[in-house]
Amino acid sequence: MKTPRVAMHLALTSIIGLAAIELIPSLSLAMDEPAPVIPTCAKKIGALAVKDPETNWWSAYQLESPAALIKVYVAQSKCFTLVDRGKGLEAAQAERALAASGEERVGSNIGKGR
Repeated sequence: MKTPRVAMHLALTSIIGLAAIELIPSLSLAMDEPAPVIPTCAKKIGALAVKDPETNWWSAYQLESPAALIKVYVAQSKCFTLVDRGKGLEAAQAERALAASGEERVGSNIGKGR
């Protein structure tokens, strides 16, 4: 069962490496080589969620978050199912908080006590 983990590791390493090359365009120009190609998979090998780290290290270089670029590479690789839990997870947590506080009534679409 280590083969899928190795394949996942290699695919992630390739995707992150390509993202780094895109973030540093001068590196690509200095090498005078053709642009790298995103490796693709014949079938999905897992699910992947992209989350920004706690520190915004890219702000010091006046760059945008690399999350969007990484998501594009992951989607184009066809190796992973991209799971974006940002807004959906926040909405589900808010709904659970309402239910816990009694604001939401089971089987009803109207607020507390109705």
